[in-house]
Amino acid sequence: MHLANRSQDIVQYKKFCADVTAYKGSHASEKIYGITLGDMTWDQYWKNGYELPNYVRTINENIKDMAIYQVIGNHDHDPKAVASNKAATNPMLTHVAPAWYSFNIGQIHFVVLDNIDCQLYDGVADRPYKQSVYGPQLAWLAKDLSYVDKSTPVYVMTHGSQFSYSSSSANAYSLRGKTSSNPYMNADELIATCSGYEVHFVNGHLHLQHTVLPTDVPAKNYSHPVYEHNIPAVCGDWWYSGYYTPGVGVCCDGTPYGYAVFDFIGKNVKWSYKGTGMDENIQFRAYDLNNVDFSNVQWKNLKDTKVINEFTKRYVTPYASGTRKNQVLINVWNWNSDCKIEVKTAKGETLAATQIVAYDPLSIAALTIPYWDRDALTSIPGTGTSQRFHFFQVQCPDADTDLEITVTDKFGNVYKETMERPKSFSTDAYRLN
Repeated sequence: MHLANRSQDIVQYKKFCADVTAYKGSHASEKIYGITLGDMTWDQYWKNGYELPNYVRTINENIKDMAIYQVIGNHDHDPKAVASNKAATNPMLTHVAPAWYSFNIGQIHFVVLDNIDCQLYDGVADRPYKQSVYGPQLAWLAKDLSYVDKSTPVYVMTHGSQFSYSSSSANAYSLRGKTSSNPYMNADELIATCSGYEVHFVNGHLHLQHTVLPTDVPAKNYSHPVYEHNIPAVCGDWWYSGYYTPGVGVCCDGTPYGYAVFDFIGKNVKWSYKGTGMDENIQFRAYDLNNVDFSNVQWKNLKDTKVINEFTKRYVTPYASGTRKNQVLINVWNWNSDCKIEVKTAKGETLAATQIVAYDPLSIAALTIPYWDRDALTSIPGTGTSQRFHFFQVQCPDADTDLEITVTDKFGNVYKETMERPKSFSTDAYRLN
């Protein structure tokens, strides 16, 4: 959530809270619980007067009658702590929740762990944390699971992910295990501790979406089912697109601001993604690339040629006029390898939908352009639209062919859009109230 009382974040956050309240109302017959995935606050801005107690007050004022469990993130640790994980977690322990604990709801066992290791903190601003499940947590987890029947699905919530996403191959993931440069990483030990269980790792941190299934690399190498759900953020791109382009809140991969929904029935689960302020049946966006072109951006503040050249390389060239003639780009943000996509013309002819790595046009327009133009930058910003593989490219026969796009998720839920072309592109077209 990265609440810091800046960039209109509290105003935008209240819209999220209103959306959760509305969702609860439309599912009143169901028992609903919430869980955060870390970074409820932003430690750099604690000094400006918004700290963890402020977060507790804000969420309690805006979401009623729902138990919400909490996971600690790197920005919820005390940046002034020195060489002590205990000292770094003290604000969280004092005001919010334990750093690690477990609980049962229905027939599911949930575990919360802290995989932000702060033992190298020196009390200065760089906050050199390492991502690992530190200290006695793995031994504690083994003891905890000794009381849990092997037939019980286990959901392990951490802030950081256990797998890293490949930018060169779809559905390919690398385990965040120990390396010579980072001997702290111990995702392999965490997975081994959960051996024998169907385990779902649920995390955030990246502000991007990915879903690892047991059939994906390298999860298929395990003797027990291993899943990972990396959930995009409530704040999307740290609230920036919603601030610079009001009403258009997206993550860096074009996923809308929002939250995951896990629907448990006994020991079975179905999952989906709910965009804030959007109908829960909207699960993708389709762009007519004939009308997407960033070559004529008028920079008001940005003058540095190095930064402009990097913008051109990343974002202008892939969408340059003529190079994507009569193509449609579809962003299926909750995609996984068990989903299906079908694209047909209005006459019923099937068109190939090719999975590609891409930058989301709406994120470029709503986030990257205004964020990079916010002042006279002299270095390339770390925040901007990111590439992801949950995109599909369709070559249409001409500029006028209408499309029927159908996405079927892992659970057989069908989502459709009739795309009338030409389809204009602007941030106004996606603006929410």
